[in-house]
Amino acid sequence: MSDECRFPAQSCAGPVSGAPCSFHTRNWRTAFVATYLLLTVMQVSAQELEPRAYSPAPVGTNFIGLTYARLGEQVLVDPSLPISDVHANINSASVGYVHVFNLAGHAASLGLIAPFISGDISGNVFDAPNQVHRAGLGDLRFRLSIDLLGGPALTPEQFALRTPDTGHDRRHESDPHCANRTV
Repeated sequence: MSDECRFPAQSCAGPVSGAPCSFHTRNWRTAFVATYLLLTVMQVSAQELEPRAYSPAPVGTNFIGLTYARLGEQVLVDPSLPISDVHANINSASVGYVHVFNLAGHAASLGLIAPFISGDISGNVFDAPNQVHRAGLGDLRFRLSIDLLGGPALTPEQFALRTPDTGHDRRHESDPHCANRTV
């Protein structure tokens, strides 16, 4: 009796295809898919929801924003460190730009924020007074947002004629319990 009769070959795609598939090949494929999914998930970062990132705006709209923040006063440090009497004054100014455009029929916006940060820090390190000044460009931030669930991308003329809708009324149209209720 041949080995083929005693140990029937299993197929990777099922018994119909007839292509033999060893136990090690299946484990290798499973390990590959699991590793790929794990690495893909590890690349996803946390979402920071900006206010008004998905608010409606007509296609072609541009926004420019300026922000300024000042932080200053005494800094608390761990008492076990050889650092004491730390004072910091930090100034941060940012400029941002957002452009709204049509992406496959949906409203989308592309944003860029560039901060400039300047700081003066003083304190005692090993009881010797020290002072440092640092200034420069901070981390650039790039954002692409697409309004997949909202209305379609509208020109300024269409946007001016639209009736603002929160989506609340649409959710209750098909609900018979809410048919006579005013929202």
